[in-house]
Amino acid sequence: MRELQLGHAAAVSALLTTLADDNKTDYHRGVQDALVVLGSESFEPLSSLAATAGDSIKVRAVETLARLDHPDTLLYALGPAFSPRSSAEVRAAARRAVPQLEQLSPGQAASKLYLVARE
Repeated sequence: MRELQLGHAAAVSALLTTLADDNKTDYHRGVQDALVVLGSESFEPLSSLAATAGDSIKVRAVETLARLDHPDTLLYALGPAFSPRSSAEVRAAARRAVPQLEQLSPGQAASKLYLVARE
């Protein structure tokens, strides 16, 4: 982990490449743990992955984002949690990742997303 922390953006990039590889499922949990340790440095690349990747990768990215304890996590989980364009798998993962989403209706989520985006 110490060597990964010294690698900064290069380490995050390598970890995201592994996280995005559906053939490396044995490594995903460890990669997610490492991205959490790298903290805010991995937030932006993970949020980008959560917004643009395929469903299985989005699920892993959202789960990892939620573990970062970053103030903008809610913003990146609200969209996938309630968007009709999200698959059922992605919606469920986003709601599991951020427990406060379980309580919201789609209308409440839209209002919350608006308020969070304004802040």
